[in-house]
Amino acid sequence: MTSGTFTARIRKCGINPCIDIPHELISKLNIRKSPVNVVALINNHRFRSTIVRYLAKYIMYLNAEMRKTIGKDTGDKITVEIIRDYKKKEIHEPRDLVEELKNHPGTWQKFLELNPSRRKDICLYINSLKTPAARMKNINKVMDMLNQKDQS
Repeated sequence: MTSGTFTARIRKCGINPCIDIPHELISKLNIRKSPVNVVALINNHRFRSTIVRYLAKYIMYLNAEMRKTIGKDTGDKITVEIIRDYKKKEIHEPRDLVEELKNHPGTWQKFLELNPSRRKDICLYINSLKTPAARMKNINKVMDMLNQKDQS
């Protein structure tokens, strides 16, 4: 397991709070491309996060939930342990999407034939919707999109 510990001051990157990741740690973690999934240990709290390249530096954003949990905000210093996370993030196919697609002949197969990143985007979007009406409306849009593929 590749990891490293450092101290950083929380600063703003545009409008978002972030920390700079030291160059030595980027080398140690063998980071050559962005984004990179990591586990960050801050004040004995574990967070899954991402290191990204921003204006020739590597940074990690700290969202509101993270800052609230650790009790720190912009301008505060924190000690962070970063562990490279090689696990693939599991994307759960929404049950209502799967059921609806399987209820229409051939639509499920068309969905499975989409490239993995497109299926992931669709699943993440449907999973983010809160109301049943919004979910169903967008599931119908997915079905329309899949059925239009035959007509092109």
